[in-house]
Amino acid sequence: MDWEIHLRTLSSSARDSNFSNDPSSDASLLHSVRKLIELCKNEDSDNLIARVYPQLNKIFQRSVSQSKAAPSGLLLLAILQFFIDYGEFVLHDADPSLRTFFRSCLSREFADPVVAEATLDFLNVNKKKILLTFPTLLPQFYPLMLKLIAWNGEKLEKRFLRVFPGLMSPGSFLPLFISLVDLPVLIVALEKVEKSSGPLIGSSIASIQKSAAPEMLLALMDEAYTGSTIGDGGADSESEDSNSITSDPLFLELLKDENDGLAAILQFFIDYGEFVLHDADPSLRTFFRSCLSREFADPVVAEATLDFLNVNKKKILLAFPTLLPQFYPLMLKLIAWNGEKLEKRFLRVFPGLMSPGSFLPLFISLVDLPVLIVALEKVEKSSGPLIGSSIASIQKSAAPEMLLALMDEAYTGSTIGDGGADSESEDSNSITSDPLFLELLKDENDGLAQRHWTSPGMEAALQAAISSPSDRLKQALKLAPRLLDVYFSIALHDVNQSLKCALIPMLLDRYSKLFPDKIFTYEVRKRLLNFILAAFHQSPEFVAILKKPIVDRLGEAYDSPEKTELALQLCWAIGEHGGGGVSHKDAARELFESLELLLYENLSSSRLGVGDSVLGSSSTTVRRSSQSRLLCFVVTAIAKIATHHRELLPRARVSLGKVSTAVWTIP
Repeated sequence: MDWEIHLRTLSSSARDSNFSNDPSSDASLLHSVRKLIELCKNEDSDNLIARVYPQLNKIFQRSVSQSKAAPSGLLLLAILQFFIDYGEFVLHDADPSLRTFFRSCLSREFADPVVAEATLDFLNVNKKKILLTFPTLLPQFYPLMLKLIAWNGEKLEKRFLRVFPGLMSPGSFLPLFISLVDLPVLIVALEKVEKSSGPLIGSSIASIQKSAAPEMLLALMDEAYTGSTIGDGGADSESEDSNSITSDPLFLELLKDENDGLAAILQFFIDYGEFVLHDADPSLRTFFRSCLSREFADPVVAEATLDFLNVNKKKILLAFPTLLPQFYPLMLKLIAWNGEKLEKRFLRVFPGLMSPGSFLPLFISLVDLPVLIVALEKVEKSSGPLIGSSIASIQKSAAPEMLLALMDEAYTGSTIGDGGADSESEDSNSITSDPLFLELLKDENDGLAQRHWTSPGMEAALQAAISSPSDRLKQALKLAPRLLDVYFSIALHDVNQSLKCALIPMLLDRYSKLFPDKIFTYEVRKRLLNFILAAFHQSPEFVAILKKPIVDRLGEAYDSPEKTELALQLCWAIGEHGGGGVSHKDAARELFESLELLLYENLSSSRLGVGDSVLGSSSTTVRRSSQSRLLCFVVTAIAKIATHHRELLPRARVSLGKVSTAVWTIP
């Protein structure tokens, strides 16, 4: 089929073995992306959409990760169109991806007339949805949009005028007027950059890399974003040109890519933002990215942050509903590092971290909270304290810079290993070499992540941590189950059916993949089972809908004691809820067949533990006892499911008759 050819092209570009290559260098990739999006629209196939999404997401992240090269704007725009069209179906929040495009791509390529025209076309096509779903996006980046139209001129005027009303919001209305009046001065500033540093845009990515101008503009953006200035390079950065663009504060201000609003404290913005016509959203996000990402380990800052969020919780959840869900990984770092002393404050904030986009990945992060502590402690051990007694000491420590780089990986796609030969670590066990740790240390929710539990250094790192656990790790092992209690309580009462149903396979998968502490695994598994059974009780049809992951778990019943216990509880649920109910006969028949298979396997002489449990080692006794217990649950489930689906009664009689015969014939 035609789509299979294009899907193979995507898969090849997204494959990990090709990570050193720039996806935008493949001329056929853009064609394949556009063709697949067209096929998704024409065929309206959920299966095709589900298969295409992971590949596109990987390619998007790889494209923006080429920190030394401007990524292909046309490729990213094509992928963004897919995120806009199908984001709700694949549970992908397009907001971070859109902002990444503006910051990491358009900030470099606004001067390219092809990219500029394609960007305006994209915004016009999706104008209604962007303004409704992401109302702060265009107002935040109005300076960048003005650079685009100022540089490209009248030929794009009609397209730009259709986008222009979207640049206006309460927070951008006043400064936008200043920028419009100063549009000719903006051109002067841009031309000074081009004259002193080379072309703003070249004919290819290679020529952009050779030009200092895009890097200079990015540095100016960083000043608006982090507060650092492009002149902070010490004596070596001193320009010989006394008329350098960097010496004029007006030009510096004009060349910024984002609206940084007024300089005042966050509480003032929250309390009086409407009165002074200031949108607090960009300021809040700047606080999380530029301040809390460095200072979450400071107990004073952590406590003050939680107090601020609790005082303003109602207004933040109503006015900025995506803020806390976007930064839940950073909030988990805060509570993991500061521990139980801030638990009560954090629990009052915790429900605000949950949204449709964060609900599923938040579960993974909660279960991995002890692993997060291991990752943070590895950073501290290899790079110095995460926090100092003052800002100066923080600046001297490599650890906050490392964590910021990890945040940047999630946020812009750049990687902390992109420093060339000089950045190569002498420590082969460096935190940067383990993808699980890299994923855990991100500061923003970037969608559902693949946890690399089979990564080479994972088992060794966890065993080393558990052999001599720190106080923080001990607290995290106690804290994570309590956070899961709140999470599951909210999930049962406030989360929609589709998300609950999507969560259960993740619970089944993670049941046997937990931090290797006995008490922790016991507490977490108990909560996973309680939620699964409660969800099945609340929605019996889930048993039928989720028959495949359930059957898969039944097939693993003899792999380990914990998998035996999980299979046992699933058998009970199948029987108790009649395989999903009388309206799900096909699913019930398949589940019944799986129970039969489990029964016959158990009846073999090597499986049945009746009569032999007093012999052999204690481990053999426990194993055979658990197999006997499993047999009892399987028999009960077969009997119960047959009472709900009477067409299965003859097969149930045969199965139960074989059990009776097998038990009586045991010597």
